[in-house]
Amino acid sequence: MKARLQEQTDDGGAPLQADTGKLEYHVLRLFRHVVPDLEEESLILDWTHRAWRPSRTPGMPKDILTCLHSYRQKELIMATVRDKIVITFEGEKLSIFQDLSSLTLQRRHMLQPAATYFREQLVRYKWGHPFYRIFEWQNEAHVFHTLEEAHTILGFDIQSVEDSCLAGLQNSAADARNQKRHHWGRKKPSMNPSESNSIKEQTALLNQLRQQGSASEAEND
Repeated sequence: MKARLQEQTDDGGAPLQADTGKLEYHVLRLFRHVVPDLEEESLILDWTHRAWRPSRTPGMPKDILTCLHSYRQKELIMATVRDKIVITFEGEKLSIFQDLSSLTLQRRHMLQPAATYFREQLVRYKWGHPFYRIFEWQNEAHVFHTLEEAHTILGFDIQSVEDSCLAGLQNSAADARNQKRHHWGRKKPSMNPSESNSIKEQTALLNQLRQQGSASEAEND
């Protein structure tokens, strides 16, 4: 039920550069901007505060952590922003993430190729807690925990889907670099370390998954 807001600005955090008493006010307005149909009276935050740890990116404001009282409203907000990397709110750029542990994120990254396939095939899906996928296929609900289980149900080629996922990650990183160059009016010769490390981590996870798949095939033979 937690969400993590990360501001993508370079000016120290405006307009969310506010004391703790005002953070909830700004977060509520942001959520109503994202989902205008949310009932104003029933939108309740159990707590809201800045992250205690320093920002991972120098010069960026600390994340804002918040807990929505209603699970249904949290799911509605996250579903709305799932495919939106950046949200423009009152002239500023923000990102909204579900606050997950590093282990959960790592396990979910390993299933990312299946999510790519679902989006390409317009298959409806959602996450189960903590790391499995629930999706609808041929008017039936299915669950899988690994790419191999998804392959058994859907019959897609794991190798080609993984390659497509890697290509998508590289294209996303290139688009982000191009947007940053346009924003500052100058070009940078190489991707920044955080983008490079992100792709390396994703690549390592996918390679690990391939090795596990090869080992399983060898055992079956």
